[in-house]
Amino acid sequence: GVYEGVEYVYTSGTPKYNNNLILRNLLKLKGLVVELYLIIINRFFNNVSHALVKTDSLIQLKYYFFLSRILRFKLIFDYLEFRSSVMERGSKEISGKKSFDFEFYKYVDYVIAISHYLANHVKKLAPAIPYIIIPPIIYFEKFKKHTFIPPDSDYFLYCGSTAYVD
Repeated sequence: GVYEGVEYVYTSGTPKYNNNLILRNLLKLKGLVVELYLIIINRFFNNVSHALVKTDSLIQLKYYFFLSRILRFKLIFDYLEFRSSVMERGSKEISGKKSFDFEFYKYVDYVIAISHYLANHVKKLAPAIPYIIIPPIIYFEKFKKHTFIPPDSDYFLYCGSTAYVD
């Protein structure tokens, strides 16, 4: 399909989660095979030279790194969250020096970070890896149609945090 001018492909053939265990796993397998096929086709026939990867799995990142070395394309990692802090929210210290956040940089060529915090983390670990900071974008025009909720009515308000604390 196409969303806002960007083409996409569901490599499994469907975006829907299937409750049938066998069918769900067959769809996952189909997705992996079709994805590999599309990577190869795009690399050699459409001259794609870079791949943008967003994952929280070191195993998946190593897989894409392996493909990037065999097929000779560069891997750009979309660094959206400091995973160690999410997994250890009850702790004041980040203990897992072997965790995703302290290992991922070994398997990427470039990094897109959404904050200075994440960019500084990358710089500390691997000063030679080129990075860029692209903060999350909010299209305010899409939200202008929402009206103000009067203070005397019930409503839900969510406030995010600028720090990694509960």
